[in-house]
Amino acid sequence: MTSRLTTSTLSRPTCRVGLRRLRWTSTLAQKRSEPLASVYSPSVAAEPASDTPTFDSLKGKISNETLRALTSKPFNLNQMTLVQSFVTELLPGLSDPYNASTPGNHNIPRDLLVRARTGTGKTLAFLIPAVENRLKTAQQHAQEVVGSSGLSSSGLVTRAASAFRRTSPGPLILSPTRELAIQIANVALKLTEHHPNFQVRLLVGGASKTAQLSQWKSNSRDIVVATPGRMRDLLENSSHVRESMKNCNFLILDEADTLLDMGFRDDIDAISKFLAPPRTRQTFLFSATLSRRIRQISTSLLSPSHRFLDASPPTSDSPALVDAIKGNARVPWAVDSDDELTTHTHVPQYYTPLPSIDAQVPTLLRLIAHDQLAHGLDSKIILFCPTTHSTAFFSTVLRELTSDGSLPINNTRVIEMHSKLTQSGRQRASNEFRSGVLHRHGNKRSGRANKIPSILVTSDVSARGVDYPNVTRVIQLGVPSSEALYVHRVGRTEPRHRADLLLLPWETGYLRQQLTQFPIKELSVDALQSQVAALAANPATEKLSDPLSSRFVSLRPLLDTEAIRQTASSFLGHYLSLSGQLGVPHGKILDSVAAWSNMFGVEMGMSICLLA
Repeated sequence: MTSRLTTSTLSRPTCRVGLRRLRWTSTLAQKRSEPLASVYSPSVAAEPASDTPTFDSLKGKISNETLRALTSKPFNLNQMTLVQSFVTELLPGLSDPYNASTPGNHNIPRDLLVRARTGTGKTLAFLIPAVENRLKTAQQHAQEVVGSSGLSSSGLVTRAASAFRRTSPGPLILSPTRELAIQIANVALKLTEHHPNFQVRLLVGGASKTAQLSQWKSNSRDIVVATPGRMRDLLENSSHVRESMKNCNFLILDEADTLLDMGFRDDIDAISKFLAPPRTRQTFLFSATLSRRIRQISTSLLSPSHRFLDASPPTSDSPALVDAIKGNARVPWAVDSDDELTTHTHVPQYYTPLPSIDAQVPTLLRLIAHDQLAHGLDSKIILFCPTTHSTAFFSTVLRELTSDGSLPINNTRVIEMHSKLTQSGRQRASNEFRSGVLHRHGNKRSGRANKIPSILVTSDVSARGVDYPNVTRVIQLGVPSSEALYVHRVGRTEPRHRADLLLLPWETGYLRQQLTQFPIKELSVDALQSQVAALAANPATEKLSDPLSSRFVSLRPLLDTEAIRQTASSFLGHYLSLSGQLGVPHGKILDSVAAWSNMFGVEMGMSICLLA
């Protein structure tokens, strides 16, 4: 029997903004019977460091089945990334289970605080010791049970280990979003492909809780991947889950900074109280940043003798974190800033200040055209919008403008992603963007697949941890709600490509006040226009036809009035919450959002003022 992951999904209301319509739809609950691995297969590839060891060097440190998955099918990996080498260097001791009879025999620190960006291979870095710990813990328990019975039989040990795996959970991995949780679960399935009957339980919102409980009661729970809200709900309301999880002796927080940014601190604290006590529990914290809140929660959850591993490259402006030796413990030195952020400093980053509101859409189109002229059919862009309504609105705008020759390549696919889509809809959007191809005739097996440029228009559900391969550019439409979110958004692009930030006139203060430590260069509208014109003049590329501004002007009368109003209202809430960081008074924000709405011919008037 091979590893399997099953879950159920519930559909949520879907926001669809179209020409002359704004429609909210809902669908009936749907139940999945096939493994999610078959429909959601993420890329876990990451660039290895030139001087890191190979996975073959783990022979004798991990089980042969795990090593086989890494070095042959399904991963076929050779060299480790930096974070993978840092963590696996501590094997096999890092994966040894706690032994109550010899608690002082652990020479390797059991708890880890790891700073590593998304896309660096960190998922495998924590899954390898997690899987090995699960196997060793089950074997240790089985040997103790059989030994105490006075019997000696390998068959009895195997049966005792299987019984243990059906009743006691393995490592619990908490993820900030269900998309990232699904991604982690699928990587775990691939890693354990050669371990018979190894199972992964996925506990996330947006899926049937009844189905998840049924799977929990009837199957092994070797690895548990969960979102905090659903995990806490089950712990507090299901005695079966609560009784079982008190034996969980391994906790992993992935994207810990994002978990805290999303307000899950109380849930994490509550969940940890249901698990095995800290004395016997092993805990890993993985984070792209090392803020004051990360250091606070590490003090709460980690052993004083935890190991700090810094797999993020130092920046020229911020000192790299180093280990300080205090007795036998290695702990990170305190950093000077409250929120030291490590971003992808090797990713070229640009901001374009808009001279006026009506330059927003034409300039956005030029950025997209710039990428298509540079990368052709390989162009793969993620466009981050600040709100759900703006995501739906700009998806509609881009679909219309990409269908009438406004971009160098006519067959550009625009994919919409936000929290109002159903879980299956979000998975489908992720899979479409990840594949980078369009299947003809509606049949993936018999139809012909053509590579086409893609634009994923998304809210921040795609900023937190989900990897998409071969992204050529990230464009942020407006300012993010935090510096950490800026880091996560930029982290979605490939290192050799670039990130752009498009700022309306009232947003430029955010750059001066909040993002001063990042290597962001100015790219004016005129400079961008010149670059696009130069690329379009290249005979090897397709030329732009009519001016982009005129295309947008012709589209304005066709846009749905109510959709514009709702987008403007969502902008208002977003920018009012950031007025301090923007350095702009509320009155100026009200006037500016009203002007944005008026640009589309929609008078907001008192409706905005009343909303404020």
